[in-house]
Amino acid sequence: MRKDTIVFMCSPDIRRMNARRAIGSVKATDLSRAELYLIDNGNDTQFNHSAVMNDMLRHAERTGRNLVILDDDVEIHEYDWLNRLYSAADDLDADIVGCVHTDDGGDVNHMGIVVGRDGLTESLFDFRHDPRWVRNHATYVPTLCSAIMLIREPGRYAIDVSYKKYFQDLDVCMQAWSQDRRVGIALDLRLIHIGGATGNRNPHAARFLGEDLHRFNIRWQPHLDRLYARPELRQYDTIARSAGWIHEFMRAARLRYVDPSAARAIYERIIAESHAPEYVAGSHFHLHGLTGDINHLVRCNEVNPCHQAARTQLESAGVAVSRRCMNGIDCRSCYFGPQAAAKPASRTA
Repeated sequence: MRKDTIVFMCSPDIRRMNARRAIGSVKATDLSRAELYLIDNGNDTQFNHSAVMNDMLRHAERTGRNLVILDDDVEIHEYDWLNRLYSAADDLDADIVGCVHTDDGGDVNHMGIVVGRDGLTESLFDFRHDPRWVRNHATYVPTLCSAIMLIREPGRYAIDVSYKKYFQDLDVCMQAWSQDRRVGIALDLRLIHIGGATGNRNPHAARFLGEDLHRFNIRWQPHLDRLYARPELRQYDTIARSAGWIHEFMRAARLRYVDPSAARAIYERIIAESHAPEYVAGSHFHLHGLTGDINHLVRCNEVNPCHQAARTQLESAGVAVSRRCMNGIDCRSCYFGPQAAAKPASRTA
């Protein structure tokens, strides 16, 4: 059987546990129609993932094959996953196809991504799709995360290497729709995606996210009216957005680099109205970054004594801070836990 597919995975270190698990899971599936390409960039700080993705697209084009992109923090436990992607692509007549992502506990964390008219993006978690646009358990979505992404006819597409880390996957999906091609998702195919296993280690990740979002908006915002005028995508144009504080907090974090005054207003509203201390502390921390007012760091430390970044900046400024936690919460279950000094940091407040 001719191998018509390149399956490509890149990692800063293929010996790291998440990469080893990802590679092992892929090798245990049916790859009879594919060649698996693994790239270890040796933790190169100058490495450009977008450029390598684009090189693989061009290689697939030259060799007359299709490309599947995988992240190094995924696990695939469906033996026939590759054929399922192709079946969904055929049923939808789509060039670009992905699948549902879950965390390691089974909770869905991705069913496609909606590009909002407010300049932000919204991941789908539990969306009731219009049955008129579901074909054999597959349907259309505006854009996808490239943790898993099948790209057919690679000669039509290019990965924009000006993206530093984010949104190149959404960009290539928008390229498809702009060419009257389609993007879809197999709703009955799931993989485990531990999002951020690699990206959160990068100290510049937050800045890259904002800058890449701004670049994406400049390019694609003028095309959204046409995008959501398509019958198969109209269902996404009026998605009711969550009113939860986590949504507001994340929205502010993204807006910091697009509209700082809007981000500041959201952080101030969270402080005034929210009873969730993790978001109040985080809002004070980010307001310090926006305003330079050190009192926000003081308040951040008061609300969350485990906020390492706030404590470090206060100590650097010569401000005495208490190291004693007064929350009375077992560290093993505390919502501030990932930032505690005794634990490896996995997120920021």
